Amino acid sequence: MLETTQGSNALNALQTARQAIDDKLRATVPGIKEVDAKYAELARQKDAVQRGQTVLSSGREAPRPDELAEEVRQGALPQGLQVGRRFRFVSVRAPAPRSSAL
Repeated sequence: MLETTQGSNALNALQTARQAIDDKLRATVPGIKEVDAKYAELARQKDAVQRGQTVLSSGREAPRPDELAEEVRQGALPQGLQVGRRFRFVSVRAPAPRSSAL
């Protein structure tokens, strides 16, 4: 709705209402911002998949190589919270050689 609204008064009114709703939700619903951030990242990934289906096409909707390179660069940067399995990196060291005193 914000993207299609024309006129600065209407846009300001919508932004003010949205901010008031956001503030109220943040104050009354524990963890809402974390859920919102996860959803935003998933939506961004969905948009990237849909965009990926068109990059190899020809015609007007096909991106130029430099535009595609920039999209890939920007798409590789995670935004919001990370979604998916979490891994913990562990350093693995080989055991120290045993000295054999015969």
